[in-house]
Amino acid sequence: MGHALRRGSRAIWYQIVGWTPIVMFGLDRVARGMDLYIGWPALDYGLYFALVMETIILALGVANRIFHLRKQHKSTLRKQVELTMLADTDGLTMMNNRRSFERAFRQNQRDHRYSHLAIIDIDFFKRVNDRYGHEVGDEVLRVVGRLLDGTGHFAARIGGEEFTLLIKDDGREKRRNYPANELADICEALIKAVHEEVPEIREPVTFSVGVAAIARRVTLRSVMATADRRLYDAKGNGRNQIVWIDISASKPASPAGTASV
Repeated sequence: MGHALRRGSRAIWYQIVGWTPIVMFGLDRVARGMDLYIGWPALDYGLYFALVMETIILALGVANRIFHLRKQHKSTLRKQVELTMLADTDGLTMMNNRRSFERAFRQNQRDHRYSHLAIIDIDFFKRVNDRYGHEVGDEVLRVVGRLLDGTGHFAARIGGEEFTLLIKDDGREKRRNYPANELADICEALIKAVHEEVPEIREPVTFSVGVAAIARRVTLRSVMATADRRLYDAKGNGRNQIVWIDISASKPASPAGTASV
């Protein structure tokens, strides 16, 4: 008990409270049995009463301990969830990060929810930071992240001014120029949102996009390489456009593989 008290245990106090009357009534009976004094006959029943009370108090102590263990368990689970969310969330935009994106892609290899992967890059973002400051640049990233999160596709920030979208396979992928038209609408919404929510920037902020289809057995590295190559083509072809086929070898760029925003 002394060791438990030094550790600051609360449960030990239930044992102390429960056992103290038993010890006192037990000593009383010993003292009266040795004729050290003459007590009241009713004290003979005190020991039985103390034993009943000890059982009740210890039961309360056990219940209290279980309650605190459950509370501690819930707190631990909540912290684990919070740590998992922090590990999967981009600190600036509060959207999914690269780790979460890679896990979603692996999951997609089993359930095939997404048909295309798009890499979206903010054009001349360094110039935005240089002209208007990093606080304004950060606000642009937050606006972009918030809007991409609301598209219904799986959005993530994978570094700097680059974002990815895993585009849902909802049957529309058989339409002509899908998902370029979908991405064109998203980019137009992004341009409008940045213009309205970051008024410090006087010129339009545009976006370049590279798109790759996700085959059933393709690796993330392969799909990312294809989308990144097409993003490079979009930037080399003048930016502010979407590229979903390889156009590096064709000059001028094939209009069937690009779409201006």
